[in-house]
Amino acid sequence: MNRSEYYAQAMAALRRSRQRAITLADRNKQTAYDKIPRLLVLDNLTIETGLALARLGAAGADAEKIAQKKQALSAIDAERGALLRENGFPADFLEPKFSCPICRDTGRDGERVCDCVGRRIRALRRADLLKTAPIDRCRFDNFDLSRYPDRPIPPATRSARSIMEANFNYCKQYAADFSSDCPSLFLTGNAGLGKTHLALAIAGELLAKGVEVLYAGSQNVFGIIERDRYLDGGELLGAMLEAELLILDDLGTEYLSPYVASCIYRLVDTRLVTHRPTIYTSNLQSQKTINTRYSEKVGSRLFGSCEILFFYGEDQRLAGHYADTP
Repeated sequence: MNRSEYYAQAMAALRRSRQRAITLADRNKQTAYDKIPRLLVLDNLTIETGLALARLGAAGADAEKIAQKKQALSAIDAERGALLRENGFPADFLEPKFSCPICRDTGRDGERVCDCVGRRIRALRRADLLKTAPIDRCRFDNFDLSRYPDRPIPPATRSARSIMEANFNYCKQYAADFSSDCPSLFLTGNAGLGKTHLALAIAGELLAKGVEVLYAGSQNVFGIIERDRYLDGGELLGAMLEAELLILDDLGTEYLSPYVASCIYRLVDTRLVTHRPTIYTSNLQSQKTINTRYSEKVGSRLFGSCEILFFYGEDQRLAGHYADTP
């Protein structure tokens, strides 16, 4: 979807939220009126007094008369609150409970679009991106270590299976102990070795715990960011910056324009300084290669702040394994 479609969805959701809040408030009012008839009298007095205050203001009445009407409104509010408390109702029982107290679910904050609209757009983008990840098929319990050779794969000197077992155990513990204090991970190695599988296995565990996870395939997501750079106000990049855990899959496959390069630097740097863990998967296997493709600043941040896990073995997709895993 493009930005206008996300905006339309966000506004539609706000309208539904506003209607639900008003409907519930109306039901609450009827419940309270049935039990406390005096409340209906007070609400009518509030309307009458408010209108009188508005007329005084429009007519330029003196400050004393305006103050008297305001005091009357305060007295009505005080009596209403006391009646509600005496009868076991919360003080705000008659008020609509809007999801956004600033715009009251209208989407407008004065002359500007309310910030809650942007938050809803980013949430919709996150949900759509997450749908592209085969999380249900990428779990720890179906990651088969026997598929990795029990012999060294150069340049490693240990067997590929022992290295992958260590990677597997590290990722499983990472998911179990996840917090904002966790380091970012850089999973690197040749294609088809299960990097995305383990990254998504972590995601599945954390989603079940209620952690906000965003999956983004590098080739796709930066193509969208480049295409919509003048249209969407940065909601997609904003979603990536804000996610509690970001999985950026296949870093190095994106078309690298100057704008995309600047976005990648901003993403890596911002998530580092704001202590938001990121799991990067990539076929780029050295800091020198990353420095050459992006910049030394990106390379130093990735290799200096991430836990680097090297993947060794034989392409599992060519062998018929992890066929659905990017």
